[in-house]
Amino acid sequence: MIANLMACPSPELDERFLRHMILNSLRAQRRKFHEIYGELVLCVDSRSGNWRQTVFKEYKANRRKTKEQSDVDWGLIFDILYRIVMEIKENFPYHVIEVSGAEADDVIAVLARRNAAREKILILSGDKDFIQLQSIKGIKQYAPVQKKFIKTNSQYISKDPKTFLREHILRGDKGDGIPNFLSPDDTFISNKRQKQIRKANVKDWVKMDPKDFCTSEMLRCYDRNQRLVDFNYIPDNIEEKILDEFAKPPVGDRRKIFDYMVEKRLNNLVQSIEDF
Repeated sequence: MIANLMACPSPELDERFLRHMILNSLRAQRRKFHEIYGELVLCVDSRSGNWRQTVFKEYKANRRKTKEQSDVDWGLIFDILYRIVMEIKENFPYHVIEVSGAEADDVIAVLARRNAAREKILILSGDKDFIQLQSIKGIKQYAPVQKKFIKTNSQYISKDPKTFLREHILRGDKGDGIPNFLSPDDTFISNKRQKQIRKANVKDWVKMDPKDFCTSEMLRCYDRNQRLVDFNYIPDNIEEKILDEFAKPPVGDRRKIFDYMVEKRLNNLVQSIEDF
């Protein structure tokens, strides 16, 4: 949802519009999937930074630079979004999980892996980072914007989750400021060009132990990327805090929804209140 806003040339700073957009999206997805996949869980980025920035200072630095150069008041937008999320936490019967030092991706990964053995899991996101989790039986991924289930990324050659993860490590993630494993740490913040990775090499490398094709520097960068994109590297203390938060009952109550909607003048959504 936030990614969609950031793709807009000039997002509208209208709190009522954003509130309606967020709640209507939750309503639509819950109505579509609740019967099979159970109750919604909202996963939120920590407002106090995240652990990846402590191990790789260039992580998402290019995003921060883009926001600083933008005419849009992203600080205000994120404040509004966070306020709305907290309203949902207080008034709706959903888990809303925010853990200091964790990204929403970490929360999703930890909860999906922990619960997949006993219930069906659906990740509502088009983010390719989650494809790796589909190697676990019971986890599926649905992209709300494209309105389809996804199993891979069209820009990648790998067609199964395990080799997709290896390819992701090789290629890095430009959107998150992670260079490919042939390129130095400061590639994006210094506006350097990444070294090219040939598809033919990728086909071979995803099947091999990196120690068999990497120089010492390549292996360092491979390890850098693996630590940042492979959810198996989420720190134990972060995982424990996520599970502790999820073990707590939701703060909100379904009985609060009507009064909340009246207070916020969400007249159109009141008509569909049973979908929540």
